[in-house]
Amino acid sequence: MWNWLQGLQGGAPAFVGSAVGSAFGIFSLLVGALFNAYLNRRRDDRLRQKEQAGVLAAILAEIENVIETLSRNADSLSNPRRDFFRIPDISQSCRILPKAIDKLYLLPRPAITAAINAHTIIEQYSDHMFFIGGTPINDVPKNRLLFYFELKHAAAVKAVNEGSIDILNKYLFTISSFKII
Repeated sequence: MWNWLQGLQGGAPAFVGSAVGSAFGIFSLLVGALFNAYLNRRRDDRLRQKEQAGVLAAILAEIENVIETLSRNADSLSNPRRDFFRIPDISQSCRILPKAIDKLYLLPRPAITAAINAHTIIEQYSDHMFFIGGTPINDVPKNRLLFYFELKHAAAVKAVNEGSIDILNKYLFTISSFKII
């Protein structure tokens, strides 16, 4: 190889040297670009997993909070202290899903379906309270909504709360079965 290179005349050695140097340069650039793309993909995957875990945890926390509220309400109806009671509209305490709706695509399809179905149950709660016989009270702080009931409706409200808890627990289980990280 060296003998061949030494035997070249005129501008040929410079041309061969430039071509070999250019080939090494292009090869180095390609290897560097591919390695950089690999590192970027790994970083993006880590960031996506963190974002998925955050969205999943936020939705789980919101549904757990609603279940806890429904449970407290159902327990309070076991031993009523007056001849009337008030129940808050639980859908107004849901703040996470509306803000995380554009991030749901990060979750697996069954988790998205379960989250949307759980929030549908939560949104329909006020309809149930109205149809049971609750009277909406709008003049409460922070534009909240309460339902006023006579004591005769306690069993029906408790049954709706307990039924909602059962359904939400199923959706909660479905969502929590997905481990992102």
